[in-house]
Amino acid sequence: MNRENLRNLASDKLYILAYIMRRPAPVERTALTADILREGRINYFFLCQYIAELSESGLLAESQGLLYLTEEGERILTMFSQNLDAEDLAQIEKPRIAYDLREENGYVTVSKTEDGALKIALTLPESEFYAQSAGVSEEILIEAVLATIEKADS
Repeated sequence: MNRENLRNLASDKLYILAYIMRRPAPVERTALTADILREGRINYFFLCQYIAELSESGLLAESQGLLYLTEEGERILTMFSQNLDAEDLAQIEKPRIAYDLREENGYVTVSKTEDGALKIALTLPESEFYAQSAGVSEEILIEAVLATIEKADS
């Protein structure tokens, strides 16, 4: 393995440790996988391999689908965190936003969470909600509804 590949390998593993450390609670493995794959930084197979290697080396632990840093993982991350570049740190610090849309009894509830914490939820009659949604993705629609509420609130 050449020097550049080794540097990328170490950088990717540090990135995973830092990502988990940034979260306020243990991270669901599926959430970590989805976020990192969405970034396009690491492919699925390498990500699975890195998580396994970090676990085998005692830097990460997994219990019931939750990943968390061990004391040794925190110590290693602290020692080598200066090796993360500014772009990596900015990506890690960026809040993780999720949208949810649920239909029940003629109403639609839309919600937005940021790093797992509920930011806002709104329930509307289905007819009003879908009248505004022709051909628009759920994410864009939810953001538009939430922006309208924020604008009306100010």
